[in-house]
Amino acid sequence: HIGDFTYPRLADFGAAISGANKLQCQQVLEELDVYKRLKLTLELVKKEMEISKIQESIAKAIEEKISGEQRRYLLNEQLKAIKKELGLETDDKTALTGKFRERIEPKREKCPPHILQVIDEELAKLQLLEASSSEFSVTRNYLDWLTALPWGEYSDENFDVTRAQKILDEDHYGLTDVKERILEFIAVGKLRGTSQGKIICLSGPPGVGKTSIGRSIARALNRKFFRFSVGGLADVAEIKGHRRTYIGAMPGRMVQCLKNVGTANPLVLTDEIDKLGRGHAGDPASALLELLDPEQNANFLDHYLDVTIDLSKLFRLRFRGNHLSGNIPSGSFAAIPNLTYLELDNNDLTRSIPVELESCRKMTMLNLAQNHLTGVLPSLLGNITNLQVLRLQMNKLNGAIPIEIGQLHKLSILNLSWNSQGGSIPFEITKLSNITFLNLQTNNLSGSIPTSIDNLKFLFELQLRENKLSGVIPSMPGSLQVSLNLSSNHFSGNTPNNFGNLDSLQVLDLSNNKFPGPIPNQLTGTSTLTQLLHANNALLSGEIPKFSQHLKVVSSGTGLINNTSPDHTIANRPNIVSKKGISVHVTILIAIVPASFLVGIVIQLVVSRKSCWQPQFIVSNLLTPNAIHKSRINFGKAWKLLHTSNVTETSFKLIAMPFGSIYFIKNLNCSNKILPLGSHDKFGKELEVFAKLNNSNVMTPLAYVLSIDTAYILYEYISNGSLYDFLHGSMLD
Repeated sequence: HIGDFTYPRLADFGAAISGANKLQCQQVLEELDVYKRLKLTLELVKKEMEISKIQESIAKAIEEKISGEQRRYLLNEQLKAIKKELGLETDDKTALTGKFRERIEPKREKCPPHILQVIDEELAKLQLLEASSSEFSVTRNYLDWLTALPWGEYSDENFDVTRAQKILDEDHYGLTDVKERILEFIAVGKLRGTSQGKIICLSGPPGVGKTSIGRSIARALNRKFFRFSVGGLADVAEIKGHRRTYIGAMPGRMVQCLKNVGTANPLVLTDEIDKLGRGHAGDPASALLELLDPEQNANFLDHYLDVTIDLSKLFRLRFRGNHLSGNIPSGSFAAIPNLTYLELDNNDLTRSIPVELESCRKMTMLNLAQNHLTGVLPSLLGNITNLQVLRLQMNKLNGAIPIEIGQLHKLSILNLSWNSQGGSIPFEITKLSNITFLNLQTNNLSGSIPTSIDNLKFLFELQLRENKLSGVIPSMPGSLQVSLNLSSNHFSGNTPNNFGNLDSLQVLDLSNNKFPGPIPNQLTGTSTLTQLLHANNALLSGEIPKFSQHLKVVSSGTGLINNTSPDHTIANRPNIVSKKGISVHVTILIAIVPASFLVGIVIQLVVSRKSCWQPQFIVSNLLTPNAIHKSRINFGKAWKLLHTSNVTETSFKLIAMPFGSIYFIKNLNCSNKILPLGSHDKFGKELEVFAKLNNSNVMTPLAYVLSIDTAYILYEYISNGSLYDFLHGSMLD
């Protein structure tokens, strides 16, 4: 017994007052052993005591905090009253004003007069404001920014070309072309005495050294370096600042840059311009244009400062995504007759193509695609006889295709698609003896196809869809391999029997025309054909011939009868090809290529090669960052073609990808010292480095596959052939 309690009753009482749940109390009651019963109760009581201590400490902390805040408030109120009685209330404001005056005094001689006037007005205003008011805080922060900026402070530029070259060589190995361009810029700056208002654009995938090059340029010019990224930026206030009326307002990025570096002429790296966003809070691109335009940035207005700033002495680097607008300057081309490449695609350029381009007689590539160019195609472009690639697609060009286009005998690629070109296809276009890709789709072309089109002996792809062409289809070049697209026109007459002679063609699209009669049996002889699109030719009739099982036939909207196996014929599927949509074969390619790249590389190589040669693949890699190449490369097709031919180490095999471009494939064997056995990792890394080279005289690899004893390397097609072809004769393939 303990007093009036027995041990069992004491255990029950302790459990009852502990605040334990019913299950725990029940556990105590069910325990018959007195010692164990007391032990269970003791654990419950201890837990209750710990909880009480924690609650007590929390309550005490809250009480102390409240008491401390009340005490601080009372002391502040008493201090204000004492200062008011002694006439010392303005001392704090006077000290703050003195601090700002002391900060701006060394800059007063270099500071623009309108800035000094604003600072003096704001300092006088600060003296009249109540220190506890919100306006006092706004004015104080505003003066803090105004007086902290480096007004009139500039770094002394250094245009020593030898020193610059030494710095570039110390910081970067290789990159000869890039270094030469930078040294040219510094040399021009030395002649002019300044690099004011200049912009350099560096384009390339992440990790190739663009930022480090920017730092090296800053070192070479003896300028401070500052980088800011505009990727995902969708608020114009991030560049031009917020107005002071907003809570938490701050200046824009450029004003912050000047404060951070402490000079008014730093080298500013504006990164990820291609990822610039656009939201409801204004267009950041327009603010960025104002920042970069030398005609506007001399009086740049930041919304927070509300005073103009001279940013013309900044040296800027722009990275990728050049959203150029306005017209193409015409007067400059006469001064650069040696220009060989001009690529201004995917911009916002307007007006017409300048006729002054014909001064650049050495030009081999002209790419003005995806702009807003208008007017007619200049006939003087026919004087650029070295032109090999002409891309003008996705503009607003109109008028007839000039007959002078036939003078471009070296032309390999001609793309005028998605414009408003009218008239007929000129006969002279069939004089382009080296043409491999001809794309005139989605225009307003009328008349018939020139009968001499079969003279184009190297034509791989012909796109004429969505025009107003009519008449009977003439004989087509037997070299067609990729696609022949004549859909959405007004062609009539029977489907030509000579289509059966196109024994390398993969896609034949004749949809949305006026073809009568049956599909000719001669088409069954095209063993490489994978798709035959004959949809929406209402006059077609008869049975669909028996094609090979790998061929897909689209015959919806016709009178054709399908008596073949559904495994290789698609019939009565509505709206497979719409007049305003993208061709079926392109859609299929976009869907399957990314998903099947690695699978196709392995499966097709193993299946398609001869049974006596079963390679074991170790690694494969796509080297190129180019999205166009990534979408067009189909290794399964490449290896299937290689199965029937021999690719030696001294030649390149010409491969035509489905629905895309032509590529070279080269074979390297382990017997060659270039690819020693067991060094695949090292060889792959060297190829990755080699793929980053940027030199017009070097063929850089786009992709590779390594097996135990063989490497296949994929290169872009060069119409003039390789160095070996030049030295030892024309290409066999």
